[in-house]
Amino acid sequence: MVLLEEYYLAKAVGDASDEVKQLFGYDETTGNISQNLTELKINLAHYGGKEQWLSYLEADRVDLSAELMENPDRGAELFREQKVENGVHPLLYSKPAWIWDKDFEWFTIISSLLLQYPNMYADISYILHAEEVKPLLNQVLKTNKNLASKILFGTDFFVVRNHKSEKELYAELLVDIGIESMNLIAKINPDKFLRNSSN
Repeated sequence: MVLLEEYYLAKAVGDASDEVKQLFGYDETTGNISQNLTELKINLAHYGGKEQWLSYLEADRVDLSAELMENPDRGAELFREQKVENGVHPLLYSKPAWIWDKDFEWFTIISSLLLQYPNMYADISYILHAEEVKPLLNQVLKTNKNLASKILFGTDFFVVRNHKSEKELYAELLVDIGIESMNLIAKINPDKFLRNSSN
């Protein structure tokens, strides 16, 4: 979020070397930058991992995790809404670190980031060998088109080879999610991710 939210990036650049300040067009007087990274493409590897997916499934009584289901187009609010006073940027009061103090697991955080930032993606590498997460993956792919459009196929082959072969992983996943979803995460989404524009 420091990279994608211009306010936080400007604060980080302000504490950086003169060379970095020049690169981002940092204005010492205003604390603003003329170059930002809002279009930066980021892939969050492993989509958090199997344990985080299982934590999400177990989080029945956690309000923050429920926000992902209640707001499927936006996910959970990662910033607290705060009143802006004295012209100070609202993110200054948002303190996104508050989510770490809660029972707020990675699956909800990553899914919310994918929904809220146009160039944020996540791959499902390594979790493919875990049968317990496949129903959740299938649900996301079938019921949330916005989120499904941000998921990338991956296997982390040299690690999962200890569990199953590449062919076995592919065959099992194809049966679990179907050809349409496999085409989405293995062809359409990676093509979109690798292109220069966000469209």
